[in-house]
Amino acid sequence: VWNAVPVNALDDARTRETTVGTAGINSTPAFHARLFNDVFGTRLKIVGGYPGQTDAFFAMERGELDGYASVLYSALQATRADWLPQKKIRVILYYGPEQRPEFAGVPYAHAVARNADDRMLLDAAFAPLALGRPLVMPPGVPAARLAAMRKALMATFADPGFIAETTRLALGPNEPRDGAQIQEAIARVYATPPRVLDRLRRLKTAPQ
Repeated sequence: VWNAVPVNALDDARTRETTVGTAGINSTPAFHARLFNDVFGTRLKIVGGYPGQTDAFFAMERGELDGYASVLYSALQATRADWLPQKKIRVILYYGPEQRPEFAGVPYAHAVARNADDRMLLDAAFAPLALGRPLVMPPGVPAARLAAMRKALMATFADPGFIAETTRLALGPNEPRDGAQIQEAIARVYATPPRVLDRLRRLKTAPQ
């Protein structure tokens, strides 16, 4: 949320209606807002009509919106690098495949979810974040070739020149996930019980 908004913690977002910008009611930011309202009892009011994140950010600066519900940390670093260090925004909740030291003291979604079903729902909802930008090979690839490709990719992500260039471009290269981790994330989501998947489907699409 923007620094002038009287929402200092997750509990405040449960009692105060907080406007968040989206492109449309079925966009990812709108889905995330509905997800947070469902899981955490927040009162995020979805306001459509902002074609992209940049437009919503400008609206926050103008005082037109209170906040935004779907910000990638790498995107924030690339487009608004001064917002966090200068406390222009206040992070009241963060999510993703794992906890981050940059947000020590901020509630981590999985850690503050009420029960196992809520945590499985978050896992399924944020599966794309756990996968990142995966590279895939077709079925039947020989095991030795798969192992060689995995080794080569992880070596690339450890290369100082690669890290320096991708850091300069704010692409977030410092936390690569190997093939085994990606397979584990996919298997975990595919094991999600039907009752949780039904709930996910309801939240993915806005009520008509």
